[in-house]
Amino acid sequence: MLRRSFFKTLGLAALAGPAASQAAPVAASGPRVELLELAGAAAQGAATAREFLRFAMPRLGGRDTALADCAASGAEMVAACDALTALAASDAAFAFGFARTTADLCAAARKDCEKIHNVAECATLSAAAATCEAACRKAAG
Repeated sequence: MLRRSFFKTLGLAALAGPAASQAAPVAASGPRVELLELAGAAAQGAATAREFLRFAMPRLGGRDTALADCAASGAEMVAACDALTALAASDAAFAFGFARTTADLCAAARKDCEKIHNVAECATLSAAAATCEAACRKAAG
């Protein structure tokens, strides 16, 4: 996404010509800093949730249902964080509104994973969900 905005800015500068670029500086049309921070936090949350799912799926396949709620919340967290990352990286107007929804899903994942305190992967996902939730709530206002 950043590459697309870079080429867009580069193309606009080329169309404007050297005289126009000397007269007025070209404003960057990329995503705002707070959206880039939000995208980074959401991408990190999604990556941690994917790692947890790689850990949990074989155990769920072996009929160990202790991780079922945490795995379901982790899958929802992956979907929400991936969508938020795409929205924030493309400077979408709905990114801040969707951050509220993502924060709620991360809170649910955190609560589900805190129930299983003796599994290290659950504790890792719980911490990542708390970090992502805090970033989303900060961005949502």
